[in-house]
Amino acid sequence: MARQALRVCQVWLSVISVNTAPLLPSSLEDDQGSVSTVSGPLNVTSRKLGAIACPMWCKPTLCKSPACSRCDLCGGTEHAINVPAFTVAARAMDLPATSKSSKFDPTWFTNFNDGQPSPTSKAPSQGLSPRAAPKSAGPVLQGVEFVAHLNQQFAQGSQGSNLHDGMVLSEAGVFLRQFDHLSSWDDDLQPWLPCPLSLWCAKHHYYWPASIVNPGARKLYYSIESGMILNPDVLKLNCLYPEDGNSMDRPDCKGPGDGKTCIPGCYPEGKQCHELNQDWECSYPPNYLAEVMRVRERRNAANHNEIVLDTSSLELPEAILGWFYLPGGDKSTVVKIRDAFLKRYGLDPNSKPLVSLDFKRAKPFRLAGG
Repeated sequence: MARQALRVCQVWLSVISVNTAPLLPSSLEDDQGSVSTVSGPLNVTSRKLGAIACPMWCKPTLCKSPACSRCDLCGGTEHAINVPAFTVAARAMDLPATSKSSKFDPTWFTNFNDGQPSPTSKAPSQGLSPRAAPKSAGPVLQGVEFVAHLNQQFAQGSQGSNLHDGMVLSEAGVFLRQFDHLSSWDDDLQPWLPCPLSLWCAKHHYYWPASIVNPGARKLYYSIESGMILNPDVLKLNCLYPEDGNSMDRPDCKGPGDGKTCIPGCYPEGKQCHELNQDWECSYPPNYLAEVMRVRERRNAANHNEIVLDTSSLELPEAILGWFYLPGGDKSTVVKIRDAFLKRYGLDPNSKPLVSLDFKRAKPFRLAGG
């Protein structure tokens, strides 16, 4: 499927003459020590090494948006690209069909398999209210391309001079959540879902703690627990803590909260850090990400950070990009969980990759071996 998509991409590039710099070959090792080499673009949008990695939903037609305009896909400058659109009927060996009103959508590649559309039916999320799908889930990366993107995003995680007001979560590093009992774990081993309202953890149903990892944040809450690689671009956040915020101790909102007087896992309005002019015993609103990173620098924080997300925004399977396990962790269990997730949502066996994560490595993410 990936080769087929790259063939289509080459045809498209030859037609529209998009000016992109070629990528240098890069070598990647899996967790068994074998080396795989990938050259050319990291994905179908010809992103460039050395630039800021794009949020995974960015595409050429969104280069005017603040989050996309600064990244490698858009060359770091604000501009619009009008390109022809593909249709499902177009095959890799044919020129793409064009339309005056249609625009190119990179997500088209994720539904292409040997010239035929792949199954796209998705089972409804258990325990979640129906919601509209995210506006764009972006190109789906797999294998070594996915690992390369994770390591690039980790390495450029905003620290020091990279911090800027209005930064988005994908600029700060890689967004992870470890398995715990605040999900549908005890009931049916589906940790990609919030805790069922029928269990003891029902008061925590409406939020999840997670963390951003980057060169200045190399610790998670648990030392060996596996977990999920989250897509921050399709998730809504409740609040941020520079270190462990003890979100479980926040008042029970008896529901999703009103976003003001009660915010699941967070402090309410009037008791937030920017209002109190302090950075302890309080939480920051989601748009204070740069300040949270500055607080970590001032503290020389070695502990994990806590990013509290709103589970009512959990769109599946788009919200989960992949799975990870740590040294000494239970790889066999996360393999079973991943297999169950792929089956549950009818996904390609190569999608949502499993990676090993070791913060002692220069490039901490590696594709999991067999």
